[in-house]
Amino acid sequence: MKNCEDTTLDVERSSFERLSIKDRLALRMHLAMCPQCRKYFKDSTTIDTLLKKRFSHLGEEYKFTQEEKDEMKRKLAG
Repeated sequence: MKNCEDTTLDVERSSFERLSIKDRLALRMHLAMCPQCRKYFKDSTTIDTLLKKRFSHLGEEYKFTQEEKDEMKRKLAG
């Protein structure tokens, strides 16, 4: 079974690419047993939805610049 760190990476990866069957099953199993990772999954999904909504006017293929990514990290770190 995957640990929490691997699971959070898979959660993020799943928003950009389709996971293999093996990874999807491992993710589902881990989320079924780990309340912290379930919360992370829910929060990550919410953030992704809000960001897509906020930047929808820029088109489907919009990519964040490194500066935008760094600014988001600073704001999230608080």
